[in-house]
Amino acid sequence: MRHQFKLELAAITLALLLGKILPVGAAEIPASQFNVSGWSGSAYNSDSDGSFSHCAMSATYNSGITLLFSIGSDFWRMGLYNSNWNLVEGQAYPIIYWVDNTPPQQVSAVAVATQGVSILLPLTAVEFNLFRYGNQVTIVAASQTFQFNLTGTSSSLFALGACAVNHTTLASSNPFAAPNPFVTPPQTNMNGGDMAAERARLQAEATTVAANILGNAGIAFSFIPPDKIPPTLKSYLAVWATPNALGDLSP
Repeated sequence: MRHQFKLELAAITLALLLGKILPVGAAEIPASQFNVSGWSGSAYNSDSDGSFSHCAMSATYNSGITLLFSIGSDFWRMGLYNSNWNLVEGQAYPIIYWVDNTPPQQVSAVAVATQGVSILLPLTAVEFNLFRYGNQVTIVAASQTFQFNLTGTSSSLFALGACAVNHTTLASSNPFAAPNPFVTPPQTNMNGGDMAAERARLQAEATTVAANILGNAGIAFSFIPPDKIPPTLKSYLAVWATPNALGDLSP
């Protein structure tokens, strides 16, 4: 019974962290959940005014540490959670991280709870794609080094970005909106409407639908980066590869 209580308490703490791993005080949006390639995520609204706050996703590793990512309208972050940690909430801990063989980055990990930290990442498409297409992220803290295989992030981070696109109109400087990395450059139709914005919305919906169907079916897949999609498939809203075939969703 005590063990079950500790498991339930850890689950509650992690759920709270997903809501605050970024702006403090956010509530999960009903029916926004997604599960893609071993990662589980949701969208969150601000507790203060009910507006969209961010989308977050997480996966727990054999080490017992949960790795989290979150995207808002003007930020994206990485988080770590471990039920055995006893951190000083609000304190910033210096860390170094890198993906594969890229140059190390010196940043701060801020304790947003006694068992979890939040790490602000550079808001660029290059950085985002490092985590999407990289193999492993290494994080060096004061007394311990953590390594996480980025299994499934190609499709799951795409779905996370699609979640954010679905729930807000992102600033043009944000790499998760047009023109990077999910939609094509803006185009204007004869009536002055923004064709790219509509296509971005459809692409986000198609990606989420495809990711949920394939993930729930247990099919191993990865979305093909926009610049790698064959010319004959450029018109499709979402294109993915399985070990034996290509798949797509048409407009």
